[in-house]
Amino acid sequence: MKYCEIVLGDKQYFKLEIGKRVLRNKLPSIAGNIPVFSANVFEPFGFIDKSNFTSFDYDVILWGIDGNFDLNHIQPNTSFATTDHCGTITILSKNIEPSYLIYQLYLLKETLSFDRNFRASLSNMKRVKITIPIDLQGKFNLEQQKCLAEKYKLLTYKKNELYSQIKELNAHEISIPYFIDDMLETFTTKLVKEICDLSITTNNSFLTRDFVLNNPGKIPVFGASKFFDETGYGYLQDNLENIKYFSDCLTWNIDGSIGLFYREGRFSLSEKVIPLVIRDEFTSQITNEYLKYAILSEVMKKPFSFTHKGGKSRLGDIIVKIPVCGDKTDLKKQNEISKYCENVDKKNEQSNALKNNLLDNINGILKKQVVLY
Repeated sequence: MKYCEIVLGDKQYFKLEIGKRVLRNKLPSIAGNIPVFSANVFEPFGFIDKSNFTSFDYDVILWGIDGNFDLNHIQPNTSFATTDHCGTITILSKNIEPSYLIYQLYLLKETLSFDRNFRASLSNMKRVKITIPIDLQGKFNLEQQKCLAEKYKLLTYKKNELYSQIKELNAHEISIPYFIDDMLETFTTKLVKEICDLSITTNNSFLTRDFVLNNPGKIPVFGASKFFDETGYGYLQDNLENIKYFSDCLTWNIDGSIGLFYREGRFSLSEKVIPLVIRDEFTSQITNEYLKYAILSEVMKKPFSFTHKGGKSRLGDIIVKIPVCGDKTDLKKQNEISKYCENVDKKNEQSNALKNNLLDNINGILKKQVVLY
């Protein structure tokens, strides 16, 4: 199939205009039955008694000058008016399909990058180029335009349907910070530095990926990843001199993505991750699983970031709530809360996996839209 390229500023095919200023507080005095469109091209700004157009014989595409560069089609013989926040593309040629033009402009939307800083002004729009399929005689192929526009419409419907599913998943996602407090009845509070021995240090910058690569083994080396099972540094030999190894304890990312994990077995850590080892006097009173969720519950209320890093001093001063029964810590309640949080994590992981799958499908649709012709 062959195509030709034309610009919106070509007066042979299009007439581009910007509406006149209409103030909201003036609407009561100019009330009428003619809808006037502004930055929102789908819902009228109001109704007035006189339009800035003298003819409604052609198909017209509205575009929003400010904001999201939305587009809307106005059928011939439909009275309307526009403000200075709304532009119009009057299609002068009967061989240009309005829905195809909208399809072309939406495909160009990201490339054009129209927003509040780079406005879809009249002068900028006149320079926009679109491609139109042509027949063997070099004339605009109207049927092919309609066919491509219909395919685009169906793909867009599927894409929006997938976005709606993602929105629904987000709406039902449970966040840990809000339910631990509700599950606690009687509790005591302690600082993380009281519970964990923060004098235990991690490896220094000597432990690099190259070092691990040159000393391969079976011991996983974890970096500051947000994923529990990502061994970003690879696997290292055991019992190497000057290398620190840990086992069956929590680990905390002091840099990069927030990550607090309970890791079983023997492992090593990069300089960006520290071990959180429960002090001997608390090992029979506080479980690693509960401590993980109790810390996360507080951290997620005031998250750390790259500019507000969760180093030892900040982490150590976090106050965590420990359930008690009488004068003893309540291990049964800790296990109950841990199990509940674990189930929530699993549900959120399943939700995230589903969302990622939906996003992959959306990206596939976007690619199909781009290569329709």
